[in-house]
Amino acid sequence: ATKPAPNAPTLCGWASSSWEHLSASRLNLGATSICGVRSFAPANREGRPWVGAYWRELGLCCAEMSGGSARSLGKGSAPPGPVPEGLIRVYSMRFCPFAKRTLLVLKAKGIGHEVININLKNKPEWFFKKNPFGLVPVLENSQGQVIYESAITCEYLDEAYPGKKLLPDDPYEKACQKMVFELFSKVLTNKKTTFFGGSSLSMIDYLIWPWFEWLIALELNEYVDHTPNLKLWMEAMMKDPAVSSLFIDPKAFRGFLDLYLQNNLEAYEFRARRESQSAAVLGVCSGGSKPHGRDCERWSLCRRQESMTDDATRTLGKGSAPPGPVPEGLIRLYSMRFCPYAHRTRLVLRAKGIRHEVININLRNKPEWYFTKHPFGQIPVLENSKGQLIYESVIACEYLDDAYPGRKLYPYDSYERARQKMLLELFYKVPHLTKECLVTLRCGRGCADLKLALRQEFCNLEEVQNGPPSWPDAVEEVMQVPT
Repeated sequence: ATKPAPNAPTLCGWASSSWEHLSASRLNLGATSICGVRSFAPANREGRPWVGAYWRELGLCCAEMSGGSARSLGKGSAPPGPVPEGLIRVYSMRFCPFAKRTLLVLKAKGIGHEVININLKNKPEWFFKKNPFGLVPVLENSQGQVIYESAITCEYLDEAYPGKKLLPDDPYEKACQKMVFELFSKVLTNKKTTFFGGSSLSMIDYLIWPWFEWLIALELNEYVDHTPNLKLWMEAMMKDPAVSSLFIDPKAFRGFLDLYLQNNLEAYEFRARRESQSAAVLGVCSGGSKPHGRDCERWSLCRRQESMTDDATRTLGKGSAPPGPVPEGLIRLYSMRFCPYAHRTRLVLRAKGIRHEVININLRNKPEWYFTKHPFGQIPVLENSKGQLIYESVIACEYLDDAYPGRKLYPYDSYERARQKMLLELFYKVPHLTKECLVTLRCGRGCADLKLALRQEFCNLEEVQNGPPSWPDAVEEVMQVPT
């Protein structure tokens, strides 16, 4: 698909001239109605272009179907009253497939509910207090508790309401369903507490920690100087036994980052600078015992990479033999020492005291057999003694918390559990911005815009920690949502 003309109406960061042909009055939803489809929005991580002809055809189809359904509430409308006792309310849009997920679960479980459709082209001002991003679906119960993100709402309904169970009770089978969902599709808390999940450290803290560890390792703590509560959280995290025992060696991490830049096509300036500094090394390698010229530098880098591998495990690459079965009573983690996503899983394994072994994977030259563990060759991957495989870091961490006894990292309460997952959605920009900042700084370039963007994300997290009296209002302000 090609990117539409620059003068076409914008839609989630992409323009689509086809939308100007749709009649908002006929549809009662308009240009951003199908914008609720998160999978297609670059701002929501996927970055897929809109295909004009397809959406024009779908829009015309929707116009024919819009008939005499419940009216949509739009800008200027009065907010609905409290949710009646014994019901749950879903804020929806009739043709949004993500809202349809939630409606299907409500129907399948026989949960009494009411539907309020939202005009997503002209959203009501009050709706941003239900979801700071202004997206559907949103659930609201009679206690005023609000849950959004379609997958989170569905899991909440399955956990919180009796009747037909839609997710398996078995932790592995549940993880399998979530992995299938990830393959298909690829906030907040108001407590004045030290940790994001409450008064004690919980799963959400472990899931966002690895990127803050990068800042500490590279002595970039000034990024959080303007967020004192976030600094206190970092200090508290450093005191946690799991975090402190797995803290990466700053010197080794800087060496790894140099290696990454040396072999990354995007880091041309860094490679050019390093090549100009390598003349002395190249001169030393003029004998016959070591490679010459450019090969010498590669040899040196490989030696350094070997020295940074975990002492207990070597890195397996292309041509290596697959490891044997996982010993009974252990779980195996396929990892890479400096990957923050794999680090999440290691933190949970350590925090829960789960016996495990680690096999590091060479992500530049992946073993052929590794694609039988993960179809995309990514890490982390868990494998147990039954040969069952779990991947995607968040799914792996939740599986470990469900399947193994001991300290519970996720809350037992379904609503509090959903809130932690919503907070994780707010965090999604930080990993990319952190990586871009570190790469740019190591290349010797300025990154004022990236620093500003990263600091803004930390301010968002600081707002969450501050726990204002009305957290949706604060989130609306932080997210700079127009009203």
